[in-house]
Amino acid sequence: MKKPAEARRASIVFILAAMLLCATSVLRVSSASEGKDLTPAPAIQAGSSALRGDSVSVVPGDSSFAAPENPSPAEARSNTVEYRQGSPLAFVKVVPYSGKESDPLEQGGAFMVVVTDASGLLASARASWDGRVIPCLPARDTAEWTGYGAAARLMEPGIYELGLSLETTMGDRVETAIKVEVKARDYLKAELAVDPKYAAVPEEKKADYEADVAAFASAYGSPLLGRMDAGPSIRPLPGRVTSPFGVQRLLNKKYERVHLGVDLAGPVGEPIKAMLAGRVVLAREAYIHGATVIVDHGGGVMSLYCHLSAFKKAPGDFVERGETVGLCGATGRVTGPHLHWGLKIQNEDVDALTMFNLQANAEK
Repeated sequence: MKKPAEARRASIVFILAAMLLCATSVLRVSSASEGKDLTPAPAIQAGSSALRGDSVSVVPGDSSFAAPENPSPAEARSNTVEYRQGSPLAFVKVVPYSGKESDPLEQGGAFMVVVTDASGLLASARASWDGRVIPCLPARDTAEWTGYGAAARLMEPGIYELGLSLETTMGDRVETAIKVEVKARDYLKAELAVDPKYAAVPEEKKADYEADVAAFASAYGSPLLGRMDAGPSIRPLPGRVTSPFGVQRLLNKKYERVHLGVDLAGPVGEPIKAMLAGRVVLAREAYIHGATVIVDHGGGVMSLYCHLSAFKKAPGDFVERGETVGLCGATGRVTGPHLHWGLKIQNEDVDALTMFNLQANAEK
């Protein structure tokens, strides 16, 4: 039989062992859940109480978020997207091709969405505009995520909402919207008398034309998800503009046509350069467009180069900004040598010069 002192020592040892086992269990539970929100990630609507942290599950460490004490002028002008406890998650701005945030967008013009990560917690960003998704991609060595969109050529002037969905490294999704104005553009009108072969597709060429349409649709149908080059873009040919984007033409008082590109003057054989880096997705002899190259620059931006006299790149080739994709010519249904320069952003036809001006102004 144990003595009283030995019994007391045994009891103490048993109690200490039980306490150690309990502490170990707590540590295991804490380490398994640390840094994780064990509740489903909520979608946080801008302007709701959830943005102030009232109804969002707590994640360890979120009380340490703090707004910049001295925001830059750009941050002060931008729309602030708040996160938990009122701290800024990101600053958002919509930049038209003029480069001035205060300017409205213009029909047929490119614009840029800039999301600046204010918290270090941004995991992904995308905008929605006019029924289309604008992927915002992170820029190298900065806190900015950028995406490109366009106001449609005939978009009704007025005030629209650009939706924004931001996901955090905590698994939350923050959704908000920004009011954006679109103004009308005064497109040129031209009435032309031309040889009938330039006014309509002859019956014997309709099969070729329809095959071209299908090939172009296929090239535009599978855009690259990433972006090859953030800019700035360059003009593919230095010549003057001979026909701007959006010109409404009436041919032989009968056929209505809209010019969906920018014509640049140039002699046969002059190099045509890629406006940005990307991958060639089409190099084809087309009935109307002649020898044509399409380059996918990623992020929903694709450029078109028509009426070439020769190809210098093939489908699948990757090109650098400024690299020659073909030579200027007069192939297809044209009356003289020039470059027809087209641009699609999120599958919307856009004035290519607005993208050039947008990136040039953004660099200033």
